Amino acid sequence: MSQHIVPRSAYVALLVGGVLVWVWELALALLGSLSATWSILFASAALTVFAYIGLIWHERH
Repeated sequence: MSQHIVPRSAYVALLVGGVLVWVWELALALLGSLSATWSILFASAALTVFAYIGLIWHERH
């Protein structure tokens, strides 16, 4: 079973990144530091960046 598939570590990195973003968002929301719109935009941008980094990392390893 030596098929070329995305390694589990890439998914783990993406999952951890996503979780960290949402924890950060929750903390900011509880502190009332960000409006809902900016919070959603920031989360979307951050998840996109984590996904891109994960893809680049996968291509290089």
